[in-house]
Amino acid sequence: SLIFEDIIAEESVVSEETEVSDEVVPEETEIIENIEDEDVSPDNDWMMNTFPDDDFRNYVLDLCDKNNNNIIDNSELSIIRNTTSIDLSGKSPSNIIGIDQFTGLKSITIYKDSQISSIDLSGNTKLETIIITNCAGLTTLKLVTKNNLTTLHAYGNNLTTIDVSGCPNLTSLRINKNALISVNVSNNNKLEELLVNSNSSLNTLNVKDRKSVV
Repeated sequence: SLIFEDIIAEESVVSEETEVSDEVVPEETEIIENIEDEDVSPDNDWMMNTFPDDDFRNYVLDLCDKNNNNIIDNSELSIIRNTTSIDLSGKSPSNIIGIDQFTGLKSITIYKDSQISSIDLSGNTKLETIIITNCAGLTTLKLVTKNNLTTLHAYGNNLTTIDVSGCPNLTSLRINKNALISVNVSNNNKLEELLVNSNSSLNTLNVKDRKSVV
């Protein structure tokens, strides 16, 4: 009888060990699966999230990816920050989200981009020259404060509004051939050139005392 009880006790211990083992194995398997699924390319994620448009992202890579690994390393971020001029003519991005990363930008040119509908340059405070022309789908151009901006040529687009009140040093403004309803340059005391022709819906033009404007 004693021997029989010992056998039962041993079987009970083995059964408990088996149960414990059955509980541990799935947990270890799950941990391994999580490691395998984990994204190990944060730099690539940053590129995709910061520059979501393929064409603009490829432009940035061509400009800054000096080691050709298809991402912007920390050592290459300074190239973005120090770039002063961008010309996207012929690139045709649908948006240029991420342009605010170019904090040292002084000049931007976009010509004949039929894909782009909205441009936000509010984060590029050092801009001096903006040339965005003949972009048929462009309806919105956001500038905000641009103390250094002297030249804004945005003709041949489909802009419905334009606010240059935060551009006190603007000397040349060409916004002809758009869909503008009103134009106000009363705060632009240094303006020397203003083109607003071929805006068929234009009903208000406020130039105040801009006698020097031609």
